[in-house]
Amino acid sequence: MKKRIIISSVAIILGILWFLRYNSLNSFYQNNYGVVHETYQMGETVEFGQDYIYGEQVEGYTITAEKAELMTYSKFMSKYGINTSDVEKDDLIVCDITVKVSNLGSTAPGVYIPYLTLYGADFQVGWSDELLNIANPFLQGNLGFSLYDGETCTIQLAYGLSRNSFTDRTWRSLDQTQFWIRLTDYPTEKRIAIAFS
Repeated sequence: MKKRIIISSVAIILGILWFLRYNSLNSFYQNNYGVVHETYQMGETVEFGQDYIYGEQVEGYTITAEKAELMTYSKFMSKYGINTSDVEKDDLIVCDITVKVSNLGSTAPGVYIPYLTLYGADFQVGWSDELLNIANPFLQGNLGFSLYDGETCTIQLAYGLSRNSFTDRTWRSLDQTQFWIRLTDYPTEKRIAIAFS
């Protein structure tokens, strides 16, 4: 009986010590290396600020997601005046997001569009240069852009959603799936929650 009490007491003490150490380590890393998450809604203007995205800053630029649509590849092409019967891309869904970007005194070289990734709880969608160029012919094949101080520009972010990147259940309910656009990574992860119209 005494042996059980001693073993139980030692186990409880070790459990308490482990718990205290676990919490102190986690709070240390959260306080010193932790990422703060900020989620914005459609229509809200977000400043990139002094946060980094893939090691670069675009301080002075702002972005506002104005409209988001999911559509078939064929509908996307016809929206931008291109007739196609491309059967290979029949299973491709396009996420077409209208964003307004402004330069409010930035000296940064500009915004690199592939850094603005679209992602969800368990997936990340790559950008498509083909779709981007169709939706934004004025970019002339460039993947980034720079604005003069005080200038504003509307850009279409176009992402190709391929069936093999999603589970069957998610694919059937893409319009109800939560998507975000990642704007910055560190020290604050800023993102915009996408609401489809």
